[in-house]
Parts: sequence; C-alpha cells; structure tokens
Amino acid sequence: MEEKLDLAPFDEWIKTVEIPEETYFFEFDEVGNVIALHPGFVADTIKHKVQVDLDTALGIYERGEMLGHYKVEITSGRILKVNLASITGLNKIDDVLHRVIDKRWSNITKPDIAIEYNREESVLTFKINPLLKTVEWQGDQDMVFLVTAYNDPNILQEMISFNVNELVKYPHRFKLELPKKFSIYTRRIFDKYTYEDIRT
Repeated sequence: MEEKLDLAPFDEWIKTVEIPEETYFFEFDEVGNVIALHPGFVADTIKHKVQVDLDTALGIYERGEMLGHYKVEITSGRILKVNLASITGLNKIDDVLHRVIDKRWSNITKPDIAIEYNREESVLTFKINPLLKTVEWQGDQDMVFLVTAYNDPNILQEMISFNVNELVKYPHRFKLELPKKFSIYTRRIFDKYTYEDIRT
C-alpha cells in the first residue's frame, strides 16, 4: 500500500520560505575611489568594500549612473555621491533651485559644501569636503549661488559664481555686507550643503 505523505498546503509552505535579501557592495581603492560594484555572494573575497542600497545598485546597473560618481570615505565608510547634476539631469525642482539649509536645523555633520558667514568680518566663505578633492572632475562644473531675501529666491541680493575645480584648490571668500536674515540657493551639483552663521 502506497504511503501517503503528510504535506502542508502550498499556500502555507510558501509563507515559511525565506528568500535571501539581495545585497550589493562597492569595491574601492586605498583612497576611496569606487572601482567596481559586486553582488553580495562574491563580496567575501574583496578586501575594501562597503554595502550599498538597492536603489544605488540599480542606478548603476539599469539607469546608467557611473562608478566615478561615487566615493567612499575611508574612516567612516560613508558613501558620497558627487556630480549629481550629471546623474539626475536636474529633473527635480530642488536640484535646479536648492535652498542651502542652516546647519542648526540640519542633521548633516559632514557636508560636501560648507558655507560660512563671518558677521564681524562680513566674509562669506565656501569650502569643499576634503574627501572630494581627490575626485577627478570631468569638464567644467560651474557653481552658482544666489544670496536672496530670506525664504524668497525672487529677491536677489548677490550672485556668486566659481568653478568646482577652483574650489578644490582653495576655499573661496567674498567680502559682503549681508542682512541679519537671508537665504542661499544654488543649482545642486552635490548632495549635501550647509550654511553656518558665525558670530565672533
């Protein structure tokens, strides 16, 4: 007599099956330049690696983003996304006219671009994250910053323009008499910008 197997219904069985989560890793060199993207199952043999989210991996595999648009901060493992304008095509309003947030109200601790205003000296300073100084910039990347009335990009007070390659070499400082409250807007090239009012 044929033995009847006591099997759980398929609908119940499928709920117990654990499908492994898809993982991806950046491989990077000794200075943090991303040199490859690997699926998780081959990452065990890679010495310098950091896990990336699925959206980042799909951006490279499916949307044509380039490895050169990313860099790894060696000490923290933080992934920096650079040359954002080339990646997105500036298709979001926040990329075209991005308001730089006050550092006091931001969770950003290591901005890509840090802007400081020294009220005593009336000097507005622009600095780039030192990690980004080793990035190889392709072509010219002009940066334009609009200093406007507070929360109103339509009332322009100053327009400042310089090149990313210039900022990499040294901080840019501008002597400006600015009001107590103002806003700064820019065409977004980097991910993280902050502004700080320094009162000495």
